[in-house]
Amino acid sequence: MRRDINRSSHYLRPGPPLPRHMHLVVGRPLPHGWHHRVPPGQLKHLPQYPGYEWHSAGRDLVLVAVTTGLVYTILDNVLN
Repeated sequence: MRRDINRSSHYLRPGPPLPRHMHLVVGRPLPHGWHHRVPPGQLKHLPQYPGYEWHSAGRDLVLVAVTTGLVYTILDNVLN
């Protein structure tokens, strides 16, 4: 999946950088105000999973459960 994202990285923009004291953790909610939902035009370059949505936080892509808001997976440093 990283290879596919790297091929289309010029279509994907990074989100706001996370402060040094803030860390993304699988199974925990995203920190408020430090992420953006990936816009629809950029979503076509990412795999889609029912019940989940992509967010960008700094240079990371984060897959988040829609119902709970918990982080499912983190792809570190894939955005330019």
